[in-house]
Amino acid sequence: MKLDYRFLPISFIAKWGGAITYLDMCQHNGNLLLVCANIHEKKITAVFMLDENHIIPENSIMSQIHHNAILDISTNGDRWEGDVAGNIPFGFGQLYNENDRLIYSGFMYGMHKICYGTSYYEDMEEMMIKYEGMYMQDEQFGRGSMYDRNGQLDYEGEWIDGHPRKYQISYIFMNMDLANLSSFTEEIVISDNCCNGHDWEVLDFRFLPSLISLVIGSNCFMYTTRVLLNDLLYLEEFTVRRQSFTPPEKSGFENHSGILEIMNCPKLTRISIDSYSFVYYDVFHMQDLPKLVELSVGGEDIRSFSFKNCRNFSICNFPSLEVITIGWFCLVNVVLVQFESMYEVIRGNSLCLMPIYILIHSFEVF
Repeated sequence: MKLDYRFLPISFIAKWGGAITYLDMCQHNGNLLLVCANIHEKKITAVFMLDENHIIPENSIMSQIHHNAILDISTNGDRWEGDVAGNIPFGFGQLYNENDRLIYSGFMYGMHKICYGTSYYEDMEEMMIKYEGMYMQDEQFGRGSMYDRNGQLDYEGEWIDGHPRKYQISYIFMNMDLANLSSFTEEIVISDNCCNGHDWEVLDFRFLPSLISLVIGSNCFMYTTRVLLNDLLYLEEFTVRRQSFTPPEKSGFENHSGILEIMNCPKLTRISIDSYSFVYYDVFHMQDLPKLVELSVGGEDIRSFSFKNCRNFSICNFPSLEVITIGWFCLVNVVLVQFESMYEVIRGNSLCLMPIYILIHSFEVF
């Protein structure tokens, strides 16, 4: 299975075999592992190794896991009772301190809490829950609840790096910044001239489920040939500035085709793509964008050329769409434009030789 793990949430929940599965990433012998844990069955269900853009089942580690073990983890008497792999905790169990007091019940890898668990106050006479929820490498990360010393709920919600989640905006100035995005990131602003390495062939934002706004600067992602914005339930705005997703002239990549796909984004209201972006992309597909009001392709340049090579321009299920703005020489090779939700089909091979302003609500419905 191929995976762009640069956008993989560090800790998140997924459906796996009909059950809720908690996933986490951790280091093992220099390799990055994706660990899948089922809280109801209290066991690790799968382990994968991340190798470049692929995830590979790591059955050898799974075969090393032993259950119901007792492991001394310090000379002071701290111990782990539960799943182990070799001589380290790996899986579900209970962690006790030197006073034989339960301080944690849940999943661990080494001495790091992972996936999901419950921590207890160590200095109280009665056993009181301190935190219950998701973990990533010993930090609260994901959905969880914090309780005070009286057992009252103090905070319930999402956590990032051990702190309650706040509105997250990420300004990207270097390629490496994208690798550090949290799955709770709500706004991304990518500066000009970013992410132009050949390794950015595919750009898939599905693993950023909280994304609300995405703004991509000029001259970015020159060698990206596939852009997917699918199933982003909170996305409201998608903006691409000048000459992004277009390789430089005489680079040898000018005739490479590309795909931009935007599907099932129920809150997306505005798409704006400036001049000279996506010049060589031959597929521009949008579907199930019920709140989309405005679509703008190409700027005010005399020649914009966005989606110059595109043949089919499909608009499906856009009941709220009011304005489409197409710049000069954009979509110039389109032979079929279809507005399914408005029951209107326009055919021709010279759709955009001049700016077009289409008021969708003025179309006659058959």
